[in-house]
Amino acid sequence: MRAAFRKSLSRAATPPRQPPPRDALQSVGDSICRGANVTDELTFTLLPRQQQGSNYDWMNIDFGDTRVGKVRGVIDGNTLTINSINIFPAFERRGYATKTIQMFKATFDTIVADRVRYTAVGFWQKMGFDCGQRGAYVWRGRQQQAFRRESHRPE
Repeated sequence: MRAAFRKSLSRAATPPRQPPPRDALQSVGDSICRGANVTDELTFTLLPRQQQGSNYDWMNIDFGDTRVGKVRGVIDGNTLTINSINIFPAFERRGYATKTIQMFKATFDTIVADRVRYTAVGFWQKMGFDCGQRGAYVWRGRQQQAFRRESHRPE
């Protein structure tokens, strides 16, 4: 039985593409100055779940020709649920995650950051998200926020 299991593992599909080795990322990261304007060269490539046979929509985050991170989530109409946002270590603290969320805010009416880790709560709060249920943080577009304020005004 074990031999058959091992045999089936060896025939498994090749694993997904891994990010470049840390040394390669670090050298590219060092060449991108910390004060660079990320809005000019940051690009996003959506990899829809139907195309991949996945339960998630994936998005590559690239700065110029260099992949700096990935986002895993689910797009449902005008709502985006973010399951994870991963900026590779060599590129952290350069504004890539912030710019990515800003782009999402310009695109979607509602964004849900699902199961936020306690170490990331400050980031989501800084981005204007409110604490929701079960560790999720939620951002609602300007039109929805204005509607909520008007509908909850005391008489």
